[in-house]
Amino acid sequence: MNKIRLTAVFKERLCCELLEQIKNGNNTFYKLRKILPEIDSRFGDRELRSALRFGCKEWLVYGMKNRYKFILTGKTYSYKVV
Repeated sequence: MNKIRLTAVFKERLCCELLEQIKNGNNTFYKLRKILPEIDSRFGDRELRSALRFGCKEWLVYGMKNRYKFILTGKTYSYKVV
């Protein structure tokens, strides 16, 4: 099976999906890991970790003017909107 290329565009799109899941209360790695096959069955731990790391480092655009960033506190992820 071929690995998915972890490009910035791929990570941004996956972060948008993860933001919706974090808003719904799936805010730990393992809860997100359970939900991820429902989004796309090709995604695994590697893709999830890379998107979460990317989301913690970069300010991402959501909507027209809102920007957000993931914040890791202990084992739970949250987001900050600016």
